[in-house]
This record gives sequence, structure tokens and C-alpha cells, in this order.
Amino acid sequence: MRSIVPVVLFAAMLSHFTTAERLYSTWMSDTFLYKDITPTYGYTESVLYRAIDKSFRATKNPIYLEWLQSQIDEVVSPSGDIRGYPRGSIQSLDDYLFGTNILNIYARTKSPRYTTAVHTLRRNLDAHPRTPDGGFWHRAPTYPDQMWLDGIFMVDVFYAQYTATFEPHNNTAWDDITLQFRLVEQHTRNASTGLLYHGFDASGRAVWADEETGASPYVWSRAVGWYMMALADCLDYWPKQHVGRRALLGYFRELAEGVVKAQDEESGNWYLLLDPELEGREGNYIESSGTAMFVYGLLKGVRMGYLGKEYSKSAAKGYEMMVEKFVRKNRRGGLDWEGTVRVGSLSGNASYEVCVATLPFSSTFRAQTLLTVNCSTIPLSQLYRMISRA
Repeated sequence: MRSIVPVVLFAAMLSHFTTAERLYSTWMSDTFLYKDITPTYGYTESVLYRAIDKSFRATKNPIYLEWLQSQIDEVVSPSGDIRGYPRGSIQSLDDYLFGTNILNIYARTKSPRYTTAVHTLRRNLDAHPRTPDGGFWHRAPTYPDQMWLDGIFMVDVFYAQYTATFEPHNNTAWDDITLQFRLVEQHTRNASTGLLYHGFDASGRAVWADEETGASPYVWSRAVGWYMMALADCLDYWPKQHVGRRALLGYFRELAEGVVKAQDEESGNWYLLLDPELEGREGNYIESSGTAMFVYGLLKGVRMGYLGKEYSKSAAKGYEMMVEKFVRKNRRGGLDWEGTVRVGSLSGNASYEVCVATLPFSSTFRAQTLLTVNCSTIPLSQLYRMISRA
């Protein structure tokens, strides 16, 4: 049974600091601890778990770790089984992200239940369908021979973290992860903008597939955000001597340059669709989840030394403006997050009309999770000091 931290304690946490003193990352984490989150291996919840883990690392607040472990232990049985995990022919890259959270708990406990669970996920990956060139299908059997940017984050952060933990000298694995990035780069990177299209179909059968590259027609900001985070987070685990590290750094730097160029000058944020000719077009709008991901990627890139300090200017502007535009304090003292698109998919014809048909929602679970994981734990005053030194 999950341990329950008294709600009154969370109330105290939410009311103890003034708005000016609080960090949005921990404030949103505290907001989620109020909610009745059903434990699951799903990718949306897995992003939340990663966010709570980051809040724990930043604050050392044991409440975060207690909540996180209670959620994980509801899903991972004492014998290491992942409850409800799909069996058989349905295989989705989304389902691997949960493995990063198991690995984080394993790093602290070394419990064999977590070892069993992540070894099972890793074996499943060996059997996952691939394109003729070796890329993981985004989902089988639904999207045969398709690779989406979303899936790179969902699977390859786990793949890299697992390899670094258990097989750090397995160059075959590092080569394989490098291959996943190289394939989406070859098929979806727009050389003129530096940005990437949402995905590609290696077979060319999808109605939206470009005749030459197989790429989808538009640059969807959240997909690019997933990919930017994948690059930044995989580099945490990458061996310095492996040739793939240089490749990923190159991909990341080229993308960061493109992201900054695509930043809307007036709002400081980013459009749902980032193709230059679509800026300001009817139906296209400034979208919050992609914005949060880009802020995360740029700030982490500067902090880790992957990017020059000049990138902190765009990051700080994006951060300040997204907080002003999308963050709202609710009646319970927690935070709501607005302006995010519910979903973006290549399941249909991927036309412009389809892409913009899904209007932004307010206070959605997924959107609030993205604020928690992607907002920097750096106060704005410190960001401005970084800028002054750039």
C-alpha cells in the first residue's frame, strides 16, 4: 500500500513561501503531490516521475523521494514484474521511458526487484521491430517503418542510461543508439532552418511521406522539443571516448541554433508549427509545451558547456515570457499551466488543418508535468547574472 503524506503538510509547503521566493519547478511538484496520481508505466506519468526526481535532487526534500518510490513500487512488483505492461504484438517506444525512473530508484537502493524490471525492458528492446536501416518503429503494428522524434526521447534516454549503468563498455549498444539519432537526422533535418520534421516513413507508404526523404511535412514544436531533450539527456550518460558523443553534440548545437532563430520575437516563445512560412498563419499559435522543452534544452546546454553563454539570453526570455503567459496560481495555492496542445500525431494525413485543429488546453496533466520537468530551478535573477557574464 502506498505511503500517504498528510495533505496538511502539502498545504504548509504551498503556503510557506511567497510567490517571489518560490521556484516554479518545486511549486509545480508540490501541486502534483496534492493530486491523486494513479501509478502506471505510462509515458505521461513517467515524465512526471522524472520531474519529481529532479526536484528531489535539487532540494533533497525527502517527501519527493517518498512519493516517487511509492508510485514506482505500485507498478514494479517485489519480483520485478511491471504490472500491466503490454505483452505480445503491441510494442510502443512510449512504454520504455518508465525504465529511466526504475533506474533512478535502482541507483539509490540497488534492490534486485528494479534490476529484474529494467533487464526485462532491455530484452524487450532487442525484439522491437526495426526499419530496414535499423531504426526502431515508433509503434508496432500501428506505424510500420515509421520513426518519430517523440520516440527518440522515449526509448533512447532509457537505452543510454541502462547501457551506462550495466554495460558502459558495450560499444555495440552505443553504436546502436547513435544510429537512431543519425537516421532521424538523415531523414527529417531541414538544412536551411536547422529544425527537424516530426517523423519519417522509411517505406514511403504513409500518405504524408516525402517522396525523397520519407519525412512528414511540418515541424511540430513539441516533437522537436522531445528530440532536443533526448540529445541533452543522453549526453549525460555518453562515454567521452565514443565517436557518437561528437555526433550528438553536433546535432544538439545545430538544433539549438535553429531553435533560437525560430523564437518569436514578440512573445519570446515558440509557435506550434515552426516552419518559417507558417509564422502568424491563421490557426497557428504560440504553444507552451514546446516552449518549455526548448527553454530546458537551452539552459541545460549552457549549464553543461554544450552551448555558449550567449544562448542563455534566448532561454531567459523564453522562461520569463512563458511564466508570464502560461502559469496561473489556482485557488488551492498550487499552479495551473495553460496553452498546450493535447496531442500531435502522424496517424492521419498530417495536413496543416489537422495539425492546428487541436486547440490548446488549460491545466491538463501533461502540460503541468512539462512545466515541472522543463522549468529551470534557476531563479530569474540568477539567469540575468548569467546573461551579464555572457
